[in-house]
Order: sequence, then structure tokens, then C-alpha cells
Amino acid sequence: KIAELESFDKNQGRQLMRIITQKEAEFAAQGYTYTTSLSNGRVIELFAGGHKHRVAYEDRLFYVELVLNARLEENVGQTDLVRSGFLTVIPRYSQQRYQTELSPICYLLTLEELERRACGSPEIDLELLKRKTVYKGAKDTSKVVEWFWNVMHGLSKRDRQRFIQFAWARSRLPHDMATNKNIKMLLNFTKSTDRDLPKAQTCFFLVDMPMYSSEEIMRDKLLLALNCDEINS
Repeated sequence: KIAELESFDKNQGRQLMRIITQKEAEFAAQGYTYTTSLSNGRVIELFAGGHKHRVAYEDRLFYVELVLNARLEENVGQTDLVRSGFLTVIPRYSQQRYQTELSPICYLLTLEELERRACGSPEIDLELLKRKTVYKGAKDTSKVVEWFWNVMHGLSKRDRQRFIQFAWARSRLPHDMATNKNIKMLLNFTKSTDRDLPKAQTCFFLVDMPMYSSEEIMRDKLLLALNCDEINS
């Protein structure tokens, strides 16, 4: 349980380990009571009136157990909501020989594979995105199109995610994008000046890209638009 706690609160996990191994005099000097702090900083009693009771040295393991239970169960309500949402996209399995509502397919996936199925990969596949892009105002052989993809290839992983966020209000491409015929990015090149910034309509995965006079200006203006979008978010 301590390892599970350390996955989201290393400091308290280490504190509980120290409590278990502390000498009696050192433990007594801390003056522990039957309370603990939750993730939001709120202090709660581990039982009614717990703040009035000092933890005896011989009861320290019982105290650690109470703290662990409180911390690991503090988000049960939120976890239940996540679980309900999860079960809307992963099929339920109701045969009694399985002690779970989840389809057995879930247990064939690693956490990383499950994350990619649900959220997409954190790596933005530019070749895939390019194949799924439709152009307006320019042909795929146009110089401005070449500049755009040169700029995209020169962006960092974080900036590529920010571009997808800017264009589509999500930071990852869906895992089924390659096979989903309904997903296309529309790149609309507009006759504007070098002073104008790119714009996006996230509901339609549409980016209005001015026809800049150089690749360098396009890169600078795109990064400026991404920074402005992140600040506004």
C-alpha cells in the first residue's frame, strides 16, 4: 500500500516508512495524532475525535494503516466516475466465472497500450497527419505547403502537441486516426499579410494559415500563435 501511495505522494509514503522504523523516543517527540492531510491540503480525523488522541508507539502500525486507507480511498467518488466513463467505451463482461465487469481484453493490454487506445500517442506522427491533411487555397505541391511541413518537422515534441491543441483542442491524435475516414485536418491558406497570425476552428480541425513570404516568418508566427493560445488557455 505504501508503494501505491508513493505513486502520487512520495513525501507521505516516505514519512510513513520513517514512522514504521523510528525509535520510540524519536517517534514520541513528533506528537502524532490520529489525523492526516489529503491531496488538497485538508486535514481530516482518522476517526471521530482523532485529533484529541496521541498515537502510542505500539500503535504506530495501526496508525499507518489508517492513514493509508484514508489516502488511497480519498478519491473513490472521482474514481467511480472515471470507471463509469471507461465502461462506456470498453465492453462489459457479465459471465459469472469472471469476477469483473471489464472485458478480458483489458487484461491483455499494458497500461501504456491502454493509454494509447483511450488517449492516443503522446508522439505526434507527422507523416500520418500529413496524409490526413486536406489543403485549401494551395496545392500539396505549393511552396507554402512545403514550408509548413518543414516548420512542423522542426518543432519540439511539446510544440507539436501544442499545435494539435491549437488546431483541435486536444494534444494527441486519436489511436484510430489512420483508419478513421472521418478525421481530416483542413489547412486553409489565406491571402493575408506577414503581420497576421494563424487562426484555428477547433470544432472542425481547421487551421487558417496566412500565405507568408518566407518559411522563417511562418515558423515565428506559428510559434507566437501557439504561445498566445497557451496563455489564453
